[in-house]
Amino acid sequence: MHIKYLAYNIIKTDFRELHNLVKKLSAERGLSITEIYKDIAVCLFKYNTKLLDYFYLGLFNEDTRRPDFTDVWHLHQFHQKFNTKDCSVFQDKVKFRARFKNYFTYPYWVVKSEKDIEGLLQWAGKNQFYKIVTKIPLGNSGKQVKVLDLTFAGNEVTVDGIDAHKALLKLYKEGYILFESFVDQHPVLKNINPISVNTIRIVTFVNDQAFVEVWVAIIRFGWNTPIDNFSNGGLSSNIKLETGEIDNLAKVRDPFTKERYANHPVTGNAITGVKVPFWKETIEMVKKAALEVPGVRTVGWDIAMTPTGPTLIEGNDNWGIYEAISEEPVGNRIRGLL
Repeated sequence: MHIKYLAYNIIKTDFRELHNLVKKLSAERGLSITEIYKDIAVCLFKYNTKLLDYFYLGLFNEDTRRPDFTDVWHLHQFHQKFNTKDCSVFQDKVKFRARFKNYFTYPYWVVKSEKDIEGLLQWAGKNQFYKIVTKIPLGNSGKQVKVLDLTFAGNEVTVDGIDAHKALLKLYKEGYILFESFVDQHPVLKNINPISVNTIRIVTFVNDQAFVEVWVAIIRFGWNTPIDNFSNGGLSSNIKLETGEIDNLAKVRDPFTKERYANHPVTGNAITGVKVPFWKETIEMVKKAALEVPGVRTVGWDIAMTPTGPTLIEGNDNWGIYEAISEEPVGNRIRGLL
């Protein structure tokens, strides 16, 4: 691993979280804390593994084949090699919406100045959008996404019970300038968990013959919040590429829990065995989208499923590691392409 990238990963590590996980592993397995840290260091230098991924990829388990997994250094090199230019289109959600507008089936509004707030409220009121989503354009991992509830009562408009102008001005000053209508999702996925929009992540790679390869597909569900992201407490499961069937038990991010979910723990409705609607159309959509920006050859696409078909949510040029969910390591494939 390059020394600068090694330093970057160390700087970005939440050491409080790391130490808590080490102590928990020590208590559960009867291992010394020193020996655990030594093993983490082995994975860091021998397998280029991020410190926290030692836990989230289950590398502390004896039956895990460490060399097969994607590591951060080679993944970084992979992105650097194949995503050579035009990445800003994917890194800025406003630019992405404009560039891929034909792949979206739900409207949005961009607040460019304080004066646009009134226009936003008129847009929401005219279209009867009582629930909207707001995002910081450069945010990631679902950490800078908020779901807002709007109430219209005569001339008074409130956002989550607060005067709308005051609430939206505060959000605007915090960087929330992209506002989208809440996606009406397909009944099959809404039935599993109606609180969140349960999104699909599909990773594509455009090979040297300009053929789009689909590498992995996962689906994410919120637990008891509107956010479905795995790192924010959601559930995730693998989707079989050939059929669109959710083919394994859903997991949460906790590396120590042995709980797996065939049914959603809140609604009780089935997850495993459910077939994602419009799967053929979804694969066709991402294959077409993957060719839109030739300088970006590998993307993690976020998709929502509406009653009439798939719609894009986002595209990620710097997608992360999914083996903890998919159970299908792509590390050897990535290293082979390098």
